[in-house]
Order: sequence, then C-alpha cells, then structure tokens
Amino acid sequence: MRAAALLAQTIYPELAKLSAQGSARTFRRLVMRAGLLAGSGGMLVLVVLAIFGRPIIELTVGEAYLQAYDLLLLLAFATTIGIFVFPLPFALIAMGRPHVLLRLNLVMTALAVSLLVLLVWQAGLVGAGLSAVIGAVSAATVLTVVVFRRLRKQDSGATAGPDVRAD
Repeated sequence: MRAAALLAQTIYPELAKLSAQGSARTFRRLVMRAGLLAGSGGMLVLVVLAIFGRPIIELTVGEAYLQAYDLLLLLAFATTIGIFVFPLPFALIAMGRPHVLLRLNLVMTALAVSLLVLLVWQAGLVGAGLSAVIGAVSAATVLTVVVFRRLRKQDSGATAGPDVRAD
C-alpha cells in the first residue's frame, strides 16, 4: 500500500492539470494505466504470498500462526483490489468532485462496518477477511462507475475541466 501512496503523490498533480485542460481521454488513459501498473505489482505480491505464504509464516513466526494464513490471503486480496483503483479517489478530487468522494467514503465505511460485525459474528476471523474483500469490491465498483461516468460526460462535451457544482 505504501507504493500506491507514493504513486498517488505523483499522479494527482498530473490529473489536476489534465482535468483543468479538459483532456478527458488522456485523463482516462492515465487513470487506467496507473491503476493497472500498481495493481499488477499488487497481484505479483498476492501470488507470491499465495505460493510461499505458509512456509514464510512457518519459518518466521511458527506453526501456531498458520491458522491466520486464510485471513492473510483474504486481506491481501482486498488490498490488491484497492491498489488497482488507487487513482480513482484522486481523479474525483482532480475533477472538482471531493464532496462525491466524501459521500462515497461515508456510505462504504458504513457498509464495511456492518459487514464486519455480521460476518465476524457468523464466520469468525475468515468473516473479517470476507468483509474486507466485499468492501473492497464494492468500493472499487462504485468508484469506477462514478469516475468513468463523469469522464464520459466530459467526453461528450457536457462539461470540461473541474466542475464545482454541488450535487
């Protein structure tokens, strides 16, 4: 996740510039490429963890912790999903839509907490991992739809550059 944070610091100024110029196609291309690049790195780590995770846990902290392996994989998968969509919140801010991001974060946090309580109660630690995956998939889906719908509007000439209207 740290690498995605570093990428975010470098991608936001470029997204803001492209949004101000009304370059929706270039903006979209940058968002997609950055997400794919970061997500590919996350997938690589996930695959290594899936293949070598058990031996690493056994060698580093002992057999007693092997029961946490399934949870570790679920949490790593949820994190990888988040890495694939890391540019989307910055894209919304660059498009002048931080209030939309705030609303989405509030709704997704309420969903995540509700799922966490329900699934931990039903399935224990694996339920915590499942709630993280469901929350990550939900957030990624909603963010993707919102950002690309907004970019489609900009492509059609409905708006150019940042839009500071309240929704």
